[in-house]
Order: sequence, then structure tokens, then C-alpha cells
Amino acid sequence: MKNFLFSLIALFFMSCSLDTDFDAMGIFESDEILVSSEISGIIEKLNFKEGDELKKGELVGNIDNTQLRLEIKRLESEIVVLENKKYNIDKELAPLREQIKKANREKLRQSRLVSANSSTQKSLDDATSEFEILSKDLDAKLSSMTLFNNSLMAQIEESKTQIEILQDRIEKSLIKAPIDGVVLEKYAYEGELSNAQRAIFKIADIKIIRLKAYLIDTDLTRIKLGDEIRVFSDYGNEYKEYKGVITWISSKAEFTPKTIMSKDERKNLVYAIKVDVQNDGFLKIGSYGEIKLK
Repeated sequence: MKNFLFSLIALFFMSCSLDTDFDAMGIFESDEILVSSEISGIIEKLNFKEGDELKKGELVGNIDNTQLRLEIKRLESEIVVLENKKYNIDKELAPLREQIKKANREKLRQSRLVSANSSTQKSLDDATSEFEILSKDLDAKLSSMTLFNNSLMAQIEESKTQIEILQDRIEKSLIKAPIDGVVLEKYAYEGELSNAQRAIFKIADIKIIRLKAYLIDTDLTRIKLGDEIRVFSDYGNEYKEYKGVITWISSKAEFTPKTIMSKDERKNLVYAIKVDVQNDGFLKIGSYGEIKLK
């Protein structure tokens, strides 16, 4: 019984000592990210709740993208129609090219006959004229078909560009976790209208939590970036101790925040510091913490 009472008394005095014997006090915080949809629309799915742990890139919901997918199908069908309208130029002009070959052979034959005085000049002129007419017809048809195909290709490329834009919008309709973290708050639900200005949920990485504390000027000479210090947090009727690392020291003094007690209440100017602490699950954003320097 005496040992039990002694333990209680020792715990009481230790708690009292920790209540007053600290070098700085602050509030635990983390980088909180508000996540919203990149496009407007009705929320179709949201597969998470507050407190869920999410992985970076994890798909947790989507905005209804039915119309976008239907428009892609329409454009894909349009591309098929346009492709079928294109001329197969080699196939289309093959008969005409064969005629030109025959006309050229006839022109050469007539030229040899005229040279041998076995045919008339008129026959050669007629053969030459036939060859030239067919050649001009080939050039005209080739130009016309090429222009027509190029016009169709331009339409096809435009449709493909539209599909890429729609696919990008479909990708943006997907709601994903931007970081590894825990969902702190959920602001929207399935069936509601969402847009880029409306947050859907808030997430933060709380594996490493940050204590923003405030030191008086005389304590600045006792610390530097990278120093390991002792951090304390309320743990029921006791304090729980953690190891912390100083990651930032303000270069400017500021007035002591109203919710923070400083080591020397006579000094109303303090310097903010940030201390990273490995979170074991008990440290909460917004809760108070205290530090002791070496």
C-alpha cells in the first residue's frame, strides 16, 4: 500500500513538473490537402469514408462520365465512316494507268511505222493525242482523289483530337488520392453535384506529424536545424514522450499566439519552429504538444 501511494505521489510530482518545466509549447499539424473534382458533374461513386487510409493514386470515386463515353463512341463510328469514304487511289486508277501504257505503246509503234513510211502522220498524231488525253485525265483524277482523301484525313484527325480531349476529361472525372494519407473529412456524397470549386474530401499524411512550437529568443542559440529534441503529448493523466527533429526555424519574431503559453510570459515575441515527429497513432492534428531542449 505504501509503495502504491509513493508511486501516485511520484507520478503527481512528475506530471506537475512536466506541466511547467518545458521550453516551448505548440500545436500538432500536417499538410492537409483539399481534393476536388477537375470537372463538373454528378458524383457517381465515392468509395471511402472518414478515417480511411488511402494510397497515392488510389481510385476512390468518379464523376458521371456517361455522356463523354457516348460521345467517344459516336466519334469512333464517324471515323470508320470517313475511312470507308477514302479512295484507294492505286486501285481506282489502275485501269486508267493500264490504258495509258497501251496508248504509249501505240504511240511508239506509230512513230516507228511513220519512220518506215508504213503509216501516216495523222495516225501518229491521233495516237499521241490519245496518250496525252489519258495522261491529263490521270493527273486530274489523281489530284482530285488526293485532295478528297486529304480532306477526309483532316476530318479524321479532328475527330481523333476530340476523342483525346474527351479521354482527358474522362481521366479528370476520376477521383484519386493525391498522396498516401488518411481521410480527415468528407464533404460530398454520391448523387450530389460537384465542381472544381467544391472540395470532396480532405486528406493528410499523418505518419510524420509536425509540431509547430514557439521559442523565446534566448533559446534560439540552443538549437539548430536537424537537432533531435524531446516532444511531449498528453496521454491520459500522463505525458507521452517522442523523439522529434527540428526541420524549420523562423528568422522573424512574432507575437505569441493567444492559445500558446511561452516559457517566459514577460516576453511577448517568440520564434516559431517546426519539429517532425514519427506518429504512433496517438498524436492528433490540432492537439497540443510541448518540447524540451537538450
